[in-house]
Amino acid sequence: MSLAADDATLSVHDAATLVRRALEDGALARTDAERLGHRLDDPTIRALVCEAALESKRRATGDVVTVSRNVFIPLTNLCRDRCSYCTFAKL
Repeated sequence: MSLAADDATLSVHDAATLVRRALEDGALARTDAERLGHRLDDPTIRALVCEAALESKRRATGDVVTVSRNVFIPLTNLCRDRCSYCTFAKL
């Protein structure tokens, strides 16, 4: 059976099992993530994934929210990061 066929037959029960296992293990296998991702059009499965993502975040950092002030001290424009978040890097 192909991966696409597996995606189409992923039931809500199977999705809940994958999500619960990911929370217990602290990781989600790529194939399981792909199977869940292909079924996010199902509102029940999407809700399961969103609830699990929130629970995973809470386990990792609690309900703490951090804020970064956009304060840049331009010591150099030779930043090697290419994230395009700021304008310090010269391309």
